[in-house]
Amino acid sequence: MPKRFPRTSPPELLPRARKHLGQNFLVDDNVIRKIISACCLNDDQHVLEIGPGRGALTRHIAPGVKSLHAVETDPRLCGLLKGLLPDDRLHLIQSDFLNFPMSGLPVPVKVIGNLPYGISTPIIEKLISERHFITEAFLTVQHEFGKRLTAQPHSKDYGSLSCYIQYYADVRILFLISPSCFRPVPKVTSCFLHLSFREARTPVQDEPLLFKLIRTAFQHRRKTLVNALAGGCDKQALLNVLERLNIKPSSRPEALSLMDYCHIINLL
Repeated sequence: MPKRFPRTSPPELLPRARKHLGQNFLVDDNVIRKIISACCLNDDQHVLEIGPGRGALTRHIAPGVKSLHAVETDPRLCGLLKGLLPDDRLHLIQSDFLNFPMSGLPVPVKVIGNLPYGISTPIIEKLISERHFITEAFLTVQHEFGKRLTAQPHSKDYGSLSCYIQYYADVRILFLISPSCFRPVPKVTSCFLHLSFREARTPVQDEPLLFKLIRTAFQHRRKTLVNALAGGCDKQALLNVLERLNIKPSSRPEALSLMDYCHIINLL
């Protein structure tokens, strides 16, 4: 039977959230159980938790996995967690996750985290850059941000970030989380995401050039595709490529799929 950790201390005895660190602690037991269930943990897995905070998820993750590496930047919370969660499967690391080298972890690793809204993009960029160590990631993010990651063509949320994430991973919003489930209560709704990393479905030889092209297109999303990209590539060459792909030159950037952009860059 898995070891169970003790209940948390009364809220008034726990460290207060620090606004400059973007801390919003998950406090709703039903949502915590829902998250743990969605992560499908087992005792053969190595898990990396980003920002364990007060240990709301940590106390449920550690007993059910082979090892848990929890990266927390706040020294107050590290002290709290060391006292609350004495378990040889838990490896607590005081560090800014953006500077944490994942190469030292046992691999492959499953990532779980409640991400600070202000640095969600750089954290996901880091996960993508180190995706070879990761099987999948389960992340709590702002709902508006989650919609951008999962957006499809012809949507107002669809943009360069959508294409960037979806080039490397399948992304799904599993469920929404009410602001009332956190302390302090944020002003926005959150969502719980699943990212499953994989090889690109339409590989390109020059990935930086692909994403530069996509960013350029969406910086001028009200223009036609040809005009939006006029400064970044030869116009006649682009027209020839679009004709080969049966894409109208008058198309707007948000009308093209990620696969369309991959085909364009490969032919260019």
